[in-house]
Amino acid sequence: MENIVLGLLADVDRGKTSLSESLLFESGKIEKKGRVDHGDSVLDHDDLERKKGITIYAKSVYFSRGNKRFFLLDTPGHREFSGEMERALKVLDYGILLLDGKEGIGGRERELWSLAKKAGLPLILFVNKMDLWEGSRESLMEELRAGLPGEALVDFTPFSEENGKEARTAFLEEVSLSGTKSMEEYLEKGNLSIETIRGLMEQRLLFPVFFGSALKQEGIGAFLRAITLLSEKRERRGKAEKAGYIYKITRDEKGRRIAKARLFRGNLSVREEWIPGEKLTEIRMEEGDRYTECTAVEEGSLFLSPVSEKVRTGAFPCIEEGRRAETSYFEQNLSLKEGDILRFLPVVSALSEEFPEWGLCLSEEGKTVRVRSLGALQKELLRTLFLKRTGEELVFSDIEVIYGEGPRKTAEAEGLLSRQGHFFSLRLRLSPLTEGQEKNEETGEKKEGETGGEEGEENFLLQFAEGLSLKEEWRNRLETEWRESSPKGMLLAGPYTEYRVELLDVEYKESASYYIDFKEAFLEAFTEARRISGTKLFYPLFAY
Repeated sequence: MENIVLGLLADVDRGKTSLSESLLFESGKIEKKGRVDHGDSVLDHDDLERKKGITIYAKSVYFSRGNKRFFLLDTPGHREFSGEMERALKVLDYGILLLDGKEGIGGRERELWSLAKKAGLPLILFVNKMDLWEGSRESLMEELRAGLPGEALVDFTPFSEENGKEARTAFLEEVSLSGTKSMEEYLEKGNLSIETIRGLMEQRLLFPVFFGSALKQEGIGAFLRAITLLSEKRERRGKAEKAGYIYKITRDEKGRRIAKARLFRGNLSVREEWIPGEKLTEIRMEEGDRYTECTAVEEGSLFLSPVSEKVRTGAFPCIEEGRRAETSYFEQNLSLKEGDILRFLPVVSALSEEFPEWGLCLSEEGKTVRVRSLGALQKELLRTLFLKRTGEELVFSDIEVIYGEGPRKTAEAEGLLSRQGHFFSLRLRLSPLTEGQEKNEETGEKKEGETGGEEGEENFLLQFAEGLSLKEEWRNRLETEWRESSPKGMLLAGPYTEYRVELLDVEYKESASYYIDFKEAFLEAFTEARRISGTKLFYPLFAY
């Protein structure tokens, strides 16, 4: 059986839960459709989700159609929970972008479109609430195209409905214009194969648009039939025989750490080692607020499994450490109404894993718990979860403004480590990142020997001069350690950012030099260069 993962992407109040219930009902998975406001929907089962009428957690349910099994992964639509949605994008085959016919394409829809484009994710559009639309479908299509200029949005109503020859011809002609090969095929054969249409979707050259009303079950049957025909499991490149991606770490009802993952290649069984040193002790298939226990995972499936403390989000079997939370210029301290919050550090640690984008952590001094400035819904969720797990109520301090610091001008300095049995000498240059930055502004690609600067990481570049005689192992180790513990500013101890360090020259003896010598000389030179360059304060600037 072919396993395909579909992700529901939408702004709030677009009918995402209604659409998921309609698809499950149409597929025969459920006998009665639930509703969020009635508290009986399959996917929005959390108390806060039902209270607020929004999706907070990414969760899945599956159903079958012929020889295909579809995993429907519901993702949060509210901006405050975008981090949860963005992690889920990595395991999707297709995204279903849900629109409101009356609202059309707004700012949030364009944000979701941009995120899907960055992830290379094919999109299928479903325009909901058409029972409330009073205009023509043609005028609505024009509005959608105006909202996403330059994108090949095509009304796929003729694909799944019986139409006259003239309408069918016009539809195929419009689809064929999406790509050169499809145009050649249509001119030669007067038709387009399903494989060709799938290829256009895979390359994001074609975006099918469907219309209906999820609440009234209108257009859902045609939509599901079309998805079944048009979709296929996307191939992920890699050398490993068995590989996948962990997109979420959470806790189950017993407090155990649970990994939510997708298996891209191969098959896995209970008691099999899937991560070095980690065996599958249990396999679950998520079904909303329930789950089914299994003995094996098929290629392409979503699954859940208890994991040890060493497992993090990322690709497996080679786990990528989860990215550090993006530096926030607005932070708050967390405390309790009564007692010391440090008593509950294991709970803080667990919550930081579940919501890494919140930047929840112990301060460097080890005396306070810090968190990024959160939105109202995020705060409410954090308070709710903490109260449920500890019985204690959280208190947020006033917001503190954190100023970033960086170099004011370019400076060079030398570092020397010389004592009995140890020797290392080097020279480096420190400069503002915007001065002579060699990053490719159009593609965002880094040149060889650079690290840092990726979205969500510290804004810095670490470079090594061409032909530099330095052990590759030492380069890699310095890059890793620098990213994990980058320096603080000298004036206000804020994040040191927007800088570039170039290692220009090194001199050392194989018999009397070690990595620790290299690092000590590097830190000495960096500290001196930072003193010479002066300090520039970055005032927080945000766009809304």
